[in-house]
Amino acid sequence: MHRCPQCDYAFGSLPGVPKGRFDAFSADVTCPECAYAIPAGARLVAGSSIEAGAQPLTHARRNRQVLVALAPMGYLLITGLQGISDLALKWSAGVTAWDFLKVATLPLVGFILWRTWIKWTPRPERDDRAPAAFDRRWICAPGALIVFEGEPSGTDTSVPPWKRHDAADIHSIVAGSPFDRRRRWNASDRPVVALTANVWTRGRDGRRNDLSARTVFVDIDSDPSPPGVDRTVALLEAGNRLARAVRASIVTGEAMNEPAPADAGDGAPPPLAIEGPLHAYAPWPQPANVLNTAFALPITFAMLAIGVWAMFIWAVPVTARQGITPALVAAAAVGAVVLPAAILTWVVLLRRLRRRTMIGCHWCVGPHGIRVTERHLTAKGEMIEEFTRDVPARDIATIELRSRQGRIRLVACGRDGREVAGIAPDALPDDGAEALAQRVRERVACERPLRGRPTP
Repeated sequence: MHRCPQCDYAFGSLPGVPKGRFDAFSADVTCPECAYAIPAGARLVAGSSIEAGAQPLTHARRNRQVLVALAPMGYLLITGLQGISDLALKWSAGVTAWDFLKVATLPLVGFILWRTWIKWTPRPERDDRAPAAFDRRWICAPGALIVFEGEPSGTDTSVPPWKRHDAADIHSIVAGSPFDRRRRWNASDRPVVALTANVWTRGRDGRRNDLSARTVFVDIDSDPSPPGVDRTVALLEAGNRLARAVRASIVTGEAMNEPAPADAGDGAPPPLAIEGPLHAYAPWPQPANVLNTAFALPITFAMLAIGVWAMFIWAVPVTARQGITPALVAAAAVGAVVLPAAILTWVVLLRRLRRRTMIGCHWCVGPHGIRVTERHLTAKGEMIEEFTRDVPARDIATIELRSRQGRIRLVACGRDGREVAGIAPDALPDDGAEALAQRVRERVACERPLRGRPTP
C-alpha cells in the first residue's frame, strides 16, 4: 500500500495511485492529510537507511540494533551508575554538583534506549514492520529526485534544497547488493538491494562542490535464483530493473548510461557502448570508512602514548615525576613518530581512493576490439584528464562477469588470464548481465566462451 512520504497517510485506492509497489502514478495525487502533491509519472520507493531495516524483524535483530545504538553510550551509563553510587555513599557527608551531573547522564541513555526500541518495534498498521523499515523514501518525479529521511510524521509540504536533486545533478543511479558469495543466506531473509543515487551537491554559490551518495535499501520481492546460479548476480539484475525504472521516471523516459549501440556505418555490426566506473567500489563514503577504521587503532595508541607522557611532564608536579620510566619515554617517542606518519599516510591513501572512485569509463565494443576511454574527474565533476586506449580483439580471450563490492564488473581477459580491460556497468539490459557479456563476446568474437558463473 502506498503512503504519503511526508505524513504516512495511506493513499488506498485514490485515483492515480498505482497498484504495484514501484509502479508510476498515473495521475497527480494530493495527500488529503498534509496536502503534499505527487505528480503523475512519479514513483515512490520506500525503504530503509540500513540493510537490517529491510529484513524481517526478529528478536535477535532488534536486540542487536539496540545494543549497537547503546554501545557509544556505555561510558555515560557507567558514569551515571557511578553517580548514583556516590550519592548513596556521600549523602550524609556532603555531595557535590559533579555527582548530580553524573547522574544526569542516565536520562540521556534512557532516551536513546527508548527511541531505538520504538524504531525497531513492529506496527500493526504497517504490516508488522518497524519504522526502521521505511525511514527513507524516494519520490522519483519527472526532472528531480526528492529524498525524505526519518519517520514520516511532518505536515510541512515545503521541500528543503538538500532533499531535492535535479536530474542535471544526478550522476548515476545504480543497484548494489549488500550480500556477497561468501555470506550465508538466512532462509527467512528478503532479497534486498541497495539503490544508490550518486548526486552532485551544490554550495551557496550554486556551483557543484562534491559528489555524494543517497542510498535506500529495499526488498524487491523477486523470486530466488535457481540452484547453481549466483544469487548475488540474480539479485543485482532484479535491482537493475528497478534502477532503470527510477531513471526513466526522473529523466522523463530517456536512458541514463544504458548499454546501447552506436552508429557504425558501412553495413558493419553497430559498436556497443557501455558506461560505468572503471573500478567497482561501494558508494562514497563507504570506502573511506574502511580506511578510517584501519587507521583508527595506530593513531589512537600513538595519541594515548603521547598524552600519558605529556600528563607526567606538564600536569604532574615535579616531585611526582618518578613515574616517568624509560618504557614510557620510549612509547612516547614511538608515538610521536607514528602519529604524523599514520596521519600523512591516511591522508595520501584517502585522496588516492577518492580519485579512483571518480574515474569514469566508456567501452566502445566492435569487431576489431574494445576502445576504452577513461575520464578522470574531480569531486566537483570537472574533467582532469582523459585517456583512450585500444584493446585488439586478438588480445581478448574471454569476457567474464565478476561480482565485487556489491556490483557486477565486466572484465576482458587476455590469453594469460590477466585483465586487459574492465568496467562496472551503470546499467544492465533487460535480459541480464550474462546477455550483456554475450553481446560483447559476439562483437569481438572471443575464441573461448565464458566458463561458469561470475567469480568474486
